[in-house]
Amino acid sequence: MSGEILPLKIRVGIRDQWDSPNAPIRGTIDTLTKVLGHVVTPQIEWQTLFASLKDAFPDINTFVPAICRIGIAFYSRLVSRLENESKTEWTEKFVEEMSKIAHWKLRMEAIDDKGFERPLLIWNIDAGNFCIQIPKSRPAVNSTIEAGFDEDLDSFFGGAKYPSLAQAAQAPKSELPKEDDWADIGDMDEPHAETLRAGTSHHTSIPTPRVSAPKPVASKIEDLPPFDIVSRPAKLYKSIAPYVLIVNNTRIPLLIQGSHPPSLEYLAKYLKKWARTDPNNAIKRPLLKVETVESALFSDVIDLITVEPNYFRGEPQPLNPSLILGFVEGVLGYTETFTDGSRWVFKLDPESHSETSVVERNRKIL
Repeated sequence: MSGEILPLKIRVGIRDQWDSPNAPIRGTIDTLTKVLGHVVTPQIEWQTLFASLKDAFPDINTFVPAICRIGIAFYSRLVSRLENESKTEWTEKFVEEMSKIAHWKLRMEAIDDKGFERPLLIWNIDAGNFCIQIPKSRPAVNSTIEAGFDEDLDSFFGGAKYPSLAQAAQAPKSELPKEDDWADIGDMDEPHAETLRAGTSHHTSIPTPRVSAPKPVASKIEDLPPFDIVSRPAKLYKSIAPYVLIVNNTRIPLLIQGSHPPSLEYLAKYLKKWARTDPNNAIKRPLLKVETVESALFSDVIDLITVEPNYFRGEPQPLNPSLILGFVEGVLGYTETFTDGSRWVFKLDPESHSETSVVERNRKIL
């Protein structure tokens, strides 16, 4: 991909969220420099990295923010450790090693090993760099990334099975510790249930019952992205998932509310194109008026469609929503999650839709 140009959205994201002096990643770099006394300069081969990881990012708008989260996690966890008084011995060793080289760099690269669900941090002292290896899978949440980096930092001076992750990466698969490694529990004096049923002696050697070590529970607050990297509403709601759509037929006009403006605009365009017209009207005026409404919360965001008769006599009758409901599920691909007979709630997670299901749906509606 060295000869290819990055997509415009990626280039804009790099400019605004990585290269900008006001980007959050720059603040964490400056903080580490002040605390450590050494600059660790990030050097990212964006074209190579995106080419390797793009399959894990169906929505390319999330690629740069995800890389920013990883970079911020590295700098912030290292700062936290250096400021932790209980890590004084580790800090002294770390600073001593850092002082041997004038210029340190941070690199990021993709890793094919699907056995890892989070980025791995490797410290290559001889080369004067830190390397973050990012698995080709769905990005991990912040708490998982930060907890993982803490483990990797612990390993730098023999705090784990391997003195460094560089050695761990080169070790045979059979030697690597597994995520579901077992912890011994139980009393060896107690006979195993299976052994008792088999009539085995009480003193027979019995495997100790084992239980998988608990995994850290992700905090929803910790999982939130840095506030300043969240896109403006007009951009954010074009891609944020799941999409939510609500059809409300409790009154006139019929209301179609949604969190995904492109879905609403598509539906409104279809309704207007094929609207039934009044045969008695010289200008063929549609019987129903379909309008998209800008959100009261955000500018340039469509969050509502209203459907109502253009004119009527007496008390207006409720509209039949069944054709709209069918369109929402059959064409837009949403799934109903709730209804009380006059309101319907739908959701759509684009990442959960396989390419096959999309092709099959398109085949039916063409």
